[in-house]
Amino acid sequence: MKKIIAGLSLALLIVFGLAATSFALPRPVRLAITAATGSGTEQQIVDSITARLQENQYIVVSTVNPDWNISCRVDDNTDIASMTVRVNGTVTIKTARDGAVINTISAQTNKQDFSASGAAPLNKALVTTAMREVVQELSQRSIQPIEQAVVTELDAREKIEKAKSLAHEEKYEEALETVMMITRDSPHFWPAHALADQIQMEIDARNLVNQAKAKARQGQYRQAIVDLRQVTSKSKRYHTAQGLIATYSQYTLAKNKTAAAPKAADATNAQLKALAAERRALELKRQAIDAQEAAIRSNR
Repeated sequence: MKKIIAGLSLALLIVFGLAATSFALPRPVRLAITAATGSGTEQQIVDSITARLQENQYIVVSTVNPDWNISCRVDDNTDIASMTVRVNGTVTIKTARDGAVINTISAQTNKQDFSASGAAPLNKALVTTAMREVVQELSQRSIQPIEQAVVTELDAREKIEKAKSLAHEEKYEEALETVMMITRDSPHFWPAHALADQIQMEIDARNLVNQAKAKARQGQYRQAIVDLRQVTSKSKRYHTAQGLIATYSQYTLAKNKTAAAPKAADATNAQLKALAAERRALELKRQAIDAQEAAIRSNR
């Protein structure tokens, strides 16, 4: 049965694309499986789950640097007054980094002691049977959810690494599509969405830079600079954008000087023409004065 489960897990991983072309196995998920209160009953569950998972090549059971902590707990809630044996058991899977709960598996049993003497202690055999049932039930129920969670974990890891690789190659749309496939079932859901935000930021920066270059080719340097100033400093294209801003600013300054040169020449020509007109007027006035002076002299 264990080999069948391990085989199914491998098949699922291959379907999800986790088997690389070189058939290198992904890094296994490290599990620390412990007894919550240290009781012998809880340790039986620990030992049973550990033995069942050891054949799974994608799982390493170890308390050293675990990825997940799996806590096995059994509570004896026996009610002496009602002569009822109540045993509850839980197996809780949490991430080691932030304690996020991945799954909780539970089992319980209730048994009534119908002994003739109600004042007598509960039947020890009944309590033992109840404990044994919870141990067996939890041990069996926990395997499939744990292995399924491992498949989900490895799938999320693979998608994140693939998205990072695609983003490095600037295939941002493919990277974004890949990382957004990680569902809320994975503890990597929020980190994946943070990565998606970073990828979207690079998409926006790339579009702004390309848009600015297109405007610059049309001589619209001021509009290009407005676009480039929207590129965030967190983007890998920030320094490119700043360099283009400096270049386009120089082009704008040179363009303004070129446009101002004809206007300056026109102003100079206008001033020269005004002076020439003034000189001509003065010349005519001088000639009129000379004529008047000559007339006066001739009348003497």
